Amino acid sequence: MSLRTFYQTNAILLAVFIYPLAHANVERGQEIYSQICVTCHGPNLDGGIGPSLVDAYWKHGDTSEAIMRSISKGINGTEMIAYEYVYSEEDRQAV
Repeated sequence: MSLRTFYQTNAILLAVFIYPLAHANVERGQEIYSQICVTCHGPNLDGGIGPSLVDAYWKHGDTSEAIMRSISKGINGTEMIAYEYVYSEEDRQAV
Protein backbone atom coordinates (compact mmCIF):
# COMPACT_ATOMS: atom_id res chain seq x y z
CA MET A 1 0.00 0.00 0.00
CA SER A 2 1.37 3.37 -0.96
CA LEU A 3 1.58 6.21 1.53
CA ARG A 4 -1.04 8.12 -0.44
CA THR A 5 -3.46 5.18 -0.33
CA PHE A 6 -2.80 4.81 3.38
CA TYR A 7 -3.71 8.46 4.04
CA GLN A 8 -6.78 8.30 1.81
CA THR A 9 -7.99 5.16 3.55
CA ASN A 10 -7.49 6.72 6.97
CA ALA A 11 -9.28 9.90 5.90
CA ILE A 12 -12.26 7.84 4.77
CA LEU A 13 -12.28 5.86 8.02
CA LEU A 14 -12.19 9.07 10.04
CA ALA A 15 -15.00 10.60 8.02
CA VAL A 16 -17.20 7.52 8.25
CA PHE A 17 -16.59 6.41 11.83
CA ILE A 18 -14.97 9.11 13.97
CA TYR A 19 -16.76 12.27 12.81
CA PRO A 20 -20.27 10.94 13.55
CA LEU A 21 -19.16 9.92 17.05
CA ALA A 22 -17.61 13.31 17.72
CA HIS A 23 -20.69 15.06 16.34
CA ALA A 24 -22.95 12.94 18.54
CA ASN A 25 -20.83 13.84 21.58
CA VAL A 26 -21.11 17.56 20.80
CA GLU A 27 -24.87 17.25 20.46
CA ARG A 28 -25.10 15.30 23.73
CA GLY A 29 -22.94 17.90 25.49
CA GLN A 30 -25.18 20.69 24.21
CA GLU A 31 -28.27 18.77 25.33
CA ILE A 32 -26.95 18.28 28.88
CA TYR A 33 -25.71 21.88 29.10
CA SER A 34 -29.09 23.25 28.00
CA GLN A 35 -30.92 21.08 30.56
CA ILE A 36 -28.64 21.40 33.59
CA CYS A 37 -25.67 23.75 33.30
CA VAL A 38 -27.49 26.69 31.73
CA THR A 39 -29.26 27.41 35.03
CA CYS A 40 -26.02 28.53 36.69
CA HIS A 41 -23.63 29.23 33.82
CA GLY A 42 -26.10 30.99 31.52
CA PRO A 43 -27.25 30.44 27.94
CA ASN A 44 -24.09 32.05 26.57
CA LEU A 45 -21.73 30.45 29.12
CA ASP A 46 -21.16 33.91 30.61
CA GLY A 47 -22.13 33.02 34.16
CA GLY A 48 -24.80 34.00 36.64
CA ILE A 49 -25.07 31.90 39.78
CA GLY A 50 -21.98 30.03 38.58
CA PRO A 51 -18.86 31.53 37.03
CA SER A 52 -18.37 32.45 33.39
CA LEU A 53 -17.04 29.66 31.21
CA VAL A 54 -15.81 32.01 28.49
CA ASP A 55 -13.41 34.28 30.35
CA ALA A 56 -9.70 33.67 30.90
CA TYR A 57 -9.97 32.98 34.65
CA TRP A 58 -10.97 29.52 35.83
CA LYS A 59 -10.65 29.31 39.61
CA HIS A 60 -10.54 25.51 39.70
CA GLY A 61 -8.38 25.00 36.59
CA ASP A 62 -8.84 25.21 32.85
CA THR A 63 -7.25 21.95 31.75
CA SER A 64 -9.40 19.09 30.47
CA GLU A 65 -8.57 17.15 33.63
CA ALA A 66 -9.49 20.02 35.95
CA ILE A 67 -12.77 20.64 34.15
CA MET A 68 -13.67 16.95 34.25
CA ARG A 69 -12.81 16.87 37.97
CA SER A 70 -15.07 19.87 38.63
CA ILE A 71 -17.95 18.29 36.74
CA SER A 72 -17.42 14.86 38.29
CA LYS A 73 -16.62 15.79 41.89
CA GLY A 74 -18.39 19.15 42.18
CA ILE A 75 -17.04 22.20 43.99
CA ASN A 76 -17.37 22.26 47.80
CA GLY A 77 -19.10 25.34 49.16
CA THR A 78 -20.82 26.13 45.85
CA GLU A 79 -23.95 25.15 43.97
CA MET A 80 -21.83 22.87 41.73
CA ILE A 81 -22.78 19.32 42.69
CA ALA A 82 -20.88 16.17 41.78
CA TYR A 83 -22.24 14.61 38.59
CA GLU A 84 -20.14 11.43 38.62
CA TYR A 85 -23.12 9.33 39.72
CA VAL A 86 -25.66 11.29 37.68
CA TYR A 87 -24.09 11.11 34.22
CA SER A 88 -21.84 8.54 32.57
CA GLU A 89 -18.20 9.44 31.96
CA GLU A 90 -19.00 9.77 28.26
CA ASP A 91 -21.77 12.28 28.99
CA ARG A 92 -19.55 14.27 31.38
CA GLN A 93 -16.81 14.43 28.75
CA ALA A 94 -19.36 15.57 26.16
CA VAL A 95 -20.22 18.57 28.32
